[in-house]
Amino acid sequence: MSGGAPPSPPDHEPRTSAEVEAAPAGLSDFVRAHPWITAIMLACTLGGAVGGPFVFEEAWPLARQIAAGAFLGAWVGLTITVTKMIG
Repeated sequence: MSGGAPPSPPDHEPRTSAEVEAAPAGLSDFVRAHPWITAIMLACTLGGAVGGPFVFEEAWPLARQIAAGAFLGAWVGLTITVTKMIG
């Protein structure tokens, strides 16, 4: 890109250090801020992982049964969380 105009500055002011520190930094901050969502997601995921071998076909390897159960359990936990947030 030669000969073009320089990029224009952003339309907003830079964030202050207090605003940057107040923003959640990662998973640990989310867990502290939302303990109920975390508990629901963990309980559903672990419950699905435990229940997976009882529900899925015996022809599947055990690791696949556990993984499929955990995935579906997490989906249930996400569904519960979203419906509680919306409704």
